[in-house]
Amino acid sequence: MKHMQKNKIRILSITAILLLSVVFILPVSADSMENTDSPIFSVPGKTIIIDPQAAAMRNADSAIDYGPLHIPEIVIASSNAMKNSQTRSTTSEIYDLATFNNLIPVRSDTVSMPITLYGQAYTMNLVKTNYDDLGNDGRDSYRGTLSGILDSVVHFTVTDQNLLYGNIRFGNESIVIYPVQNREYTARTAMQLHVVYSEKDLLQPSEPIPFCGVDDTISAHLTDIELDKSVTRAGEYDWAYVDLFIVTDKDFYDLEADWIACASDFLGEANYQFQRDDIKVVLRASYLDSVSTMIELSNDPRSVTHPFALVVDKYPYDYPNDYLNVAHKDICVYLGGKDANMAPPNQYAQGMSGVPGRHTWSQMVADSNSFDIYYNGDRKSRIYNFIHEIGHIFLATHELSHEWWDGIPPFRHMTVMSGMYLGDTTQWDFSSSVPAYNGDATHDNALVIRGYKHNVAAHA
Repeated sequence: MKHMQKNKIRILSITAILLLSVVFILPVSADSMENTDSPIFSVPGKTIIIDPQAAAMRNADSAIDYGPLHIPEIVIASSNAMKNSQTRSTTSEIYDLATFNNLIPVRSDTVSMPITLYGQAYTMNLVKTNYDDLGNDGRDSYRGTLSGILDSVVHFTVTDQNLLYGNIRFGNESIVIYPVQNREYTARTAMQLHVVYSEKDLLQPSEPIPFCGVDDTISAHLTDIELDKSVTRAGEYDWAYVDLFIVTDKDFYDLEADWIACASDFLGEANYQFQRDDIKVVLRASYLDSVSTMIELSNDPRSVTHPFALVVDKYPYDYPNDYLNVAHKDICVYLGGKDANMAPPNQYAQGMSGVPGRHTWSQMVADSNSFDIYYNGDRKSRIYNFIHEIGHIFLATHELSHEWWDGIPPFRHMTVMSGMYLGDTTQWDFSSSVPAYNGDATHDNALVIRGYKHNVAAHA
């Protein structure tokens, strides 16, 4: 029954999306437009740009009380660095604060939507890509392109509460939009506040930092893992459908405007990588919606000292307390809302997985044990964390990740299974020997995932 349900999922063709763009247009960028007063991103008639100082005037008679704003520290630090170096006006930030009104009033399967980037008009062509079982709950996710820009990718998750979690990538530009109010103040505000910034404007670490708590030598044990003979008849280029159960604690629930919409945003980006033609995996999710269970997770001291052990204990798949198999879930993903403080050698880890196993933990907040400008719980690092730890469940390894240098001056790049994190130049893609992706014959995590994906899909 489970696999019959999975086959109803619509698999979005990346190639089909790209075919929506038929005319080449040279996109604008932050470099070419940094002195303009135009918003970084707006939807004509549906966007209001809010002055950051006005947004900070809490409880003033003339201002809306947005509450405490969780703008990523890296964004604030980068903006201040530009102002201090006099490369930017002391009254100008590198980010915008914006509200949006009813962005997609009719949630059709396909949407054509006018936008502006740095004041220049574009059209977004979007296709609905809901990979969860939420039904008609007011949250919808879309993937698409900017019309006329062949290398563009758009990911949007919108809600009936005027929330937008999204990313627009074109050329070497990546524009991020997401809510910055917590749950309490989101519920009080009719037009919720979002931060908008370009990742190109952010400070970058000079050296990669330790990221994952999974042993770097796991590849040595892969030959000891037996494949399930009942599923090996499925071809490595046949689609595999994998069910995720995504859970969180009260801390992350309270921090986010809408934690499920946020997780759905992660899921869309993860599927963009897993659905590549050299992998062919569809991730489909359901979410923990019990506040009492979230409180229980937050109150357990292991949410700080060992969050991975906590999620393994709470959602087991072994008799007699078999939760995952009874719920027909292949993987349990824990989005942790606390800064973990684990014992060595994992004191700097922001994520862990079982290898082999069926659980992952990913930290959603800044790591106070490191420099906040590195892993600070922004969208880039959260999604990297999310994809990386799920990759381990498919036996992808640190050793098979790929690193390279390019650009002037040259920048160091890493694919998503690196055991380190390097900010903006870190990639979300899996290494591959396929020329269209980053890697080679000795750095090919896509090959490993293809070989094990049907075993993951057959867990529950």
